[in-house]
Amino acid sequence: MATRNGRLFTWPDFSQGIDHEGATDLTTVTSPPSRLLAAENAIWRGGGLERRLGTALINDPQSPNRVTGGIRFYRGATAETLVSAGSQLFSYNSDHSIRTSLLTGLTTDLPTFFTPYRTGVTDDVIRVYIANGTDAPRVAAGNPATISTFAPTNLPANVRQFIAHQDRLFAYAGDNSLYVRWCPSLTPEGTWTTLVQAI
Repeated sequence: MATRNGRLFTWPDFSQGIDHEGATDLTTVTSPPSRLLAAENAIWRGGGLERRLGTALINDPQSPNRVTGGIRFYRGATAETLVSAGSQLFSYNSDHSIRTSLLTGLTTDLPTFFTPYRTGVTDDVIRVYIANGTDAPRVAAGNPATISTFAPTNLPANVRQFIAHQDRLFAYAGDNSLYVRWCPSLTPEGTWTTLVQAI
């Protein structure tokens, strides 16, 4: 069970697995289905959904839309926060006092996933891979971050999410979350697998 905005939710049965397409806002759920909703910024622990550890509140009255994704990460001792809101990507400095617009023209209000991935042994080669299932995948690199289109050979143009695991970066497409592709070891700019591998 979980409490959000004063409402209690129980999931006695999620025998049908995780629903990646359903509502992620628990306040809109009136009757839990037999599948667990994929809720951003939440973890399942102790029989209930809780706020994900390490989340932060950004109070920015100038932000044009609700936040649909974000990540706070470090390059050495320097922290940076990347956020998607409306049709834009922003960066915030370490204390969230300065906002910089990095990219405009994205499809409005899509859930956006940010995945950090280190391609070497030093902190300054950490890049953040960005996907929303509709727009072209992006990569944030540099300090401060700059955004560019990420389009290596054989990577689908509609990546929904990147997942970093050990020495590889994985991706699944927005049209079918049951299929994944992956990059060569520590080389996301290389040629991705041509065979679509079913999980």
